[in-house]
Amino acid sequence: MKNIKVCIVGLSASGKSTLLNSLKQKLPHFEIIDGSSKLCEFANISKDELKKYNEHEKDKLRKQFLNYLDNLQHSAIVSGHYSFLKDKCKDEGNKFEIAMKEDIQSRVYN
Repeated sequence: MKNIKVCIVGLSASGKSTLLNSLKQKLPHFEIIDGSSKLCEFANISKDELKKYNEHEKDKLRKQFLNYLDNLQHSAIVSGHYSFLKDKCKDEGNKFEIAMKEDIQSRVYN
């Protein structure tokens, strides 16, 4: 089987957890990764502390997370309150940047 990454993306209450629970049953061989928790793990911080990080600090964690996903040798499902956006990653080919929930809200409401 191929090394597949599935990313479940959406704002709060959009049905990500419902979909994830269904996928867990149908794809038990996939690792389940909570994106926000993984970012916090990299920085050894809580989710509340992550919210206080500036964009430069978040970008470092985002790049570390993308590198982690690129190097996974097995299939995984990633879920979280973020979006994968190509428009800011023109120099990195097909790589995606992770935008946290507050980034999405500022783009939608501003």
